[in-house]
Amino acid sequence: IEALWPECDPEAAGNNLKVTAYSLRQTLTLVGRGTEAEPDEPCVLFMEGTYAINPQLELQVDVDEFEHRWMVGQRLEREGKANEAAESYELARTLYRGDYLEDDPYEEWTLLRREALKDIYTTILGKLASWYLNVGDYEGCIACCHGILAKDCCREDAYWGLMRCNSRLGRRGRALYWYNVCLRTLETTLGIKPDVQTLALHRS
Repeated sequence: IEALWPECDPEAAGNNLKVTAYSLRQTLTLVGRGTEAEPDEPCVLFMEGTYAINPQLELQVDVDEFEHRWMVGQRLEREGKANEAAESYELARTLYRGDYLEDDPYEEWTLLRREALKDIYTTILGKLASWYLNVGDYEGCIACCHGILAKDCCREDAYWGLMRCNSRLGRRGRALYWYNVCLRTLETTLGIKPDVQTLALHRS
């Protein structure tokens, strides 16, 4: 209640919680069908003053699966299984269909979780971009770099990927274009100059 309705008086906030729990029960009713739970058994339980999801339900949560795929990819990468790691990272990538609870961007209780998941997502894209570059799939690398920049327009490593891939595909003008976009973005957004690696890549 404190997290969701900090400005409400206790009675109104308590009513809000009851209405929300009722709405959640209605929403999850269809999810509960076909599981081990009895048809008439509620999806949301109220026990000893707390609400809980019925433990008999088998629920798949995209965030949980996303983090699982991320951890599996990390383990495979540590074991030197780059191709299998990339497969796991790709599965995680497909699960990320938008920022966590993005309809409430300024709610304090969602902020840290949202940013942590976004950091994992852009890290996954960075790993996939490197993998695609190494195997010669330049279009795949370009797509990952665009995905990174959509979340963080100041990530220089993403611009490096765009410059390298376009150059190797014979699109010299496009490679130089992304260098200039990088310069303008860093200057206008952060007021900084590009990294020495960016300058060296531009010269090469």
